[in-house]
Amino acid sequence: LFSSGTTGFHKKVQLTGALRDRRLQSQIRRRAYGPQTRHFIGSLGPWTVHGYLGPLSIWAQGGAIIFHQIADVISAIAATKPNRLFATPGLAEDWMRQMGKSRIDASAMRISVGGGPMSPSLWVAMQEAFRGGQFFQVYGTTECGGISDTQIRSETDLGRFELNGETELQVTDPDGNPMPAGAMGAVRVRSDLMVKQYLDDPAASAVFFRDGWFYPGDMGVIGHDGRLTLTGRFAEVINMRGDKIAPGMVEEPIKNALNAREVAVLSRPSPGKFDELHVFIVEGAPLNRERIEQALKPLAHAFSKIGVHKSDGLPRTTTGKVQYGQLRASIKT
Repeated sequence: LFSSGTTGFHKKVQLTGALRDRRLQSQIRRRAYGPQTRHFIGSLGPWTVHGYLGPLSIWAQGGAIIFHQIADVISAIAATKPNRLFATPGLAEDWMRQMGKSRIDASAMRISVGGGPMSPSLWVAMQEAFRGGQFFQVYGTTECGGISDTQIRSETDLGRFELNGETELQVTDPDGNPMPAGAMGAVRVRSDLMVKQYLDDPAASAVFFRDGWFYPGDMGVIGHDGRLTLTGRFAEVINMRGDKIAPGMVEEPIKNALNAREVAVLSRPSPGKFDELHVFIVEGAPLNRERIEQALKPLAHAFSKIGVHKSDGLPRTTTGKVQYGQLRASIKT
């Protein structure tokens, strides 16, 4: 399989037959797949972890997988009437644009979103589009399998994951010491569902697989209720005058203020000054300079400068994660 961008670029992951079978049994148990399952899998190919293990685990129970092969996704969902649906946030955003004011009766449907965080605005839009559906957020990686399938009942559940009990998870400081509840640190996981290395890449393996743990590159906090809240990525944390915050905390307000299709932000060090902020905007409708400056005004005090980059689309992995490394490389010195 190909990893979904944990390292910032695709890496090869090899599953043994025994490891694959353990993951299949885990998925069947956690997601209650059975002969009545009709799962719409979208456009994920068999080189991705869900595109491969999803069909196998459902076929093993006598259920059906519906592969999306036509441009009009919404018509395909309405015609095939699945009771399971999976999308990445990037795919879901595309579906919402296609759907417009159309609505689907999803009262018998379980809708899962994984591969990246779901924004509050996307969740609200999907609730309106898929009436009566049960919504779940999925956290997992190609390298270690599923970590959490958490039902979203209100906006406060977004980004907060109940651990599945099959995976040991810790939040650690830079020296690898476990952090107490409520403290932010690096996420690491281990289980008998994980691989031990990347195929043909000892250098990347040494960075992301250490002392029996896999480090997916996420920052997080384990709350006193035992839930994991993801706060960002190592390479994507925004440095706002010394405060480290997740990009989504900046991206979502800008996106809403501009009614933009997509927004991504990253910060870069500026010697002797506060960090620079770089904002990448995919317009919903043409935006003038004055409106953009007004939307960014609340951030002006926190950065040495703000660079704005208009784009036709954000670079994403096959599972919909924004490739911040490509955005960073595109900034001219």
